[in-house]
Amino acid sequence: MKHELEDYRKIGKKLKERLELETDIAAQKFIKGTSEIPTEFIQPLRDLNKKMTICMAISEAQRNGKNIAITPYDSPCTPSSVIPWLGEGGIRPGPFKKSGGKRMGIHA
Repeated sequence: MKHELEDYRKIGKKLKERLELETDIAAQKFIKGTSEIPTEFIQPLRDLNKKMTICMAISEAQRNGKNIAITPYDSPCTPSSVIPWLGEGGIRPGPFKKSGGKRMGIHA
């Protein structure tokens, strides 16, 4: 069963109410390239002319309901840009490619 973004929002809302959380639940999805980023998502460097750490993006998603996509270029935090790739057998050298095996996080 494939879920859509709206399905996850509904599930998150139910969890927030049931668990009596103060902030919304933020989901994270790893993607292989920028072509997978929905057009309505904010990309900090492109849309805000500033970098944003993954921690900041999660906070914005939880507190303000923003949809934010973080690529390695958007994040000034090297560990957060590198750690997701460790599960793929190590870090691959070279620049980030718009389509390829390296991952970026999406927070919705």
